[in-house]
This record gives sequence, structure tokens and C-alpha cells, in this order.
Amino acid sequence: MRAAVASLLLATATTTAIGCGGAVVTCETFVHIVGGDFGRTADRLWWTLQVEDIPATLRFNQLSVPPGFLEYRWAVDIDSDRNGQTDLSAAVINYTMVGATAIETADVLSVARADLWEVTGETSRPIGDVDATLIDDTFRFEVAASAAPGLAVVSDRSQSTWTTFYRFGGGPLDQCEERWR
Repeated sequence: MRAAVASLLLATATTTAIGCGGAVVTCETFVHIVGGDFGRTADRLWWTLQVEDIPATLRFNQLSVPPGFLEYRWAVDIDSDRNGQTDLSAAVINYTMVGATAIETADVLSVARADLWEVTGETSRPIGDVDATLIDDTFRFEVAASAAPGLAVVSDRSQSTWTTFYRFGGGPLDQCEERWR
């Protein structure tokens, strides 16, 4: 039964992979979502996001990505009020930094930030921390239900969309993104 549900859910994944000049590119395995889950206790919420493969090391602050651009994002977007729009997000992200040296590391969480974001239309801002772990190819996000007012009414996985993002260059189309429900 679980395998049937998982294969049904995989059918709802959408991937955008466009390179310079509109050429279709193959996204990296650390962008491809293969699973996700949600759970809740009285005062804590958690999500897992599993990707196909996290390589032995990842390079952060790549010289090909302009400073200040979003480079990596593994996240769960949350529709707490069930209006069809994301209003919160638990995310592990990295923006490239001005003057930063490229970092090659096996420890994604030592470089990337784990935050709870409030999302309003096209803008977002960090409003708190998320307890994030990465074991093998699976991220786990955990947050207190009291961390944001909307979390109190998040009760099932249908309020969540799992997302990944990777920018590999400076062009507007030099990126891969995937959404999974």
C-alpha cells in the first residue's frame, strides 16, 4: 500500500530544468525529489525531504553564480490556511556571498542556513530557526508549533509542498527546480 501511495505521489512531481538559451538541461541528483513525509505531535511538526542522491561533497559560493543569488534550496512550503498559497516555509538555503571563496564540503548544514520563513506573495523573510538534519539523502525539518501562528493549524501533509532549487550559473535560466506533492 505504501509503495502504491508513493508512486501516486511521484506522479505529481514537476521539474523545471532550463539552461542558457532555453536549452533543456538535466538536473543534478540532489535536486530530484524521491520522497517526503509529514508528522505532528501535540507541540512539534516535522517533515522529511528525500532526494535521489547527495554527493560526497557539494560546492557552495560557486564563482559562476553571482553574489547575492539563491544557490541551493531544499524546503517544504506550507499552506497553513489552506488557501492554495504558501504562507510559511521550512528551508535549508544558501545565497552566494560577495567576496566569498568557493567552499567544497560534505557537511551541507555547516554552510547553508536552516530557517522558518514567512511568505507573503512574492516576498519572504526568516522568522525563526528550524531544527534541520541531513542523514544520507534525507533532510528532516522540525519546528515547534508555536514558532509561527499558522503552524498551529497545520495538521496533514496536504498542506505541504516539497521543493528543491539549484542555481549553477549567472543566467536567468541557469537553474533547476523541482516541486513534489
